[in-house]
Amino acid sequence: MKRKLSLFKNNAKRQKQVVKRLASMPDIDTEDVVNRMREKDLQITCDYFDKIKKKKKEAQVYNLLSGLLRWFECDEDDVQDEVIFFKTVYFLDEILVKANTLTENKIEQYCVVSFIIQWKLERIQVNPGFDEAADFLESYRQRKCSNLKHSLLMTELEVLRLMHYNLYTITPFDFIKTFMCTQGCVYSDECEYLFGKKANDTLKKLMKSSAYNLRRFKAETIAYVIIYLIRGKGFGPSREYYTDTHDVNIEAVLEDIKVN
Repeated sequence: MKRKLSLFKNNAKRQKQVVKRLASMPDIDTEDVVNRMREKDLQITCDYFDKIKKKKKEAQVYNLLSGLLRWFECDEDDVQDEVIFFKTVYFLDEILVKANTLTENKIEQYCVVSFIIQWKLERIQVNPGFDEAADFLESYRQRKCSNLKHSLLMTELEVLRLMHYNLYTITPFDFIKTFMCTQGCVYSDECEYLFGKKANDTLKKLMKSSAYNLRRFKAETIAYVIIYLIRGKGFGPSREYYTDTHDVNIEAVLEDIKVN
C-alpha cells in the first residue's frame, strides 16, 4: 500500500529558511566544511567502476529507484525527495564496491536498503518500514518472495557492518548546498532555493544521460560542473573559490561525461 506523506508540503519555504539561517551564522568556514566533506568524497576507480557499472545495468538500478520513489509517493519537484535519490545512488556505489556478492537479487536488496537508510538520515520523523519495502519489491519483481522482509532486515545489518556504520555519503548537491549557505555560488539578490532547484534538476539530467560516467569523478568536481552549466558555462560568484581550490579542467570533464 502506498503511503501518503504530507510532512514536507511547505518544503520550499522551510529549506529557504534553513539556508538563510545557516548563511547568517558568523562562524561558518566554507573551507573547513568542504574539507570535512572531501574526506568522504568517493571517486570510483576504473577497475571498480567497470565492475559495478555492468552489475548496476543488469539489475536496472535506476528503474528500481524510480519505482521506489513512485511507490512511496515522492514528489519529483521536491528537492529533498530528489536528494534522497542521489544519496541512495552514491551510497549504493560504496556498498557495491565493498560487497562480495553481486547477484541481481542481492543488488536489488542493497538498493532498497540503501534507499531506506538514506531516507532515515534525511527524514528522521517519517520513514518507510520493511513491510512496505518488501511489498514494493514483490510488486517490482512481479512474484511472491518468501521471507523477503527478513531478508531485507538481514541485508540492512550486512550493510551496516560493511560500511562500518559510516552511513553518510557525499553527493555533488552537498557541495552545492554548502556553497549556497555561504554565498559561494549564488548572487546576493538570488533566491537560494531556486538555485538549489536548478542544481537539482541539472544533476538529475546528468544522472539520466551520463550516470555511469559521473561516478568516475569526485562529487566536488561534478558540483562545479553543475554550477558551470547553470551559469551558462561560467562560475558566477564561485569563480574565485573554484580557481583557488580546484585544479580540474571542466571542459575536459564535460567531454568525458559526454555533455555538450
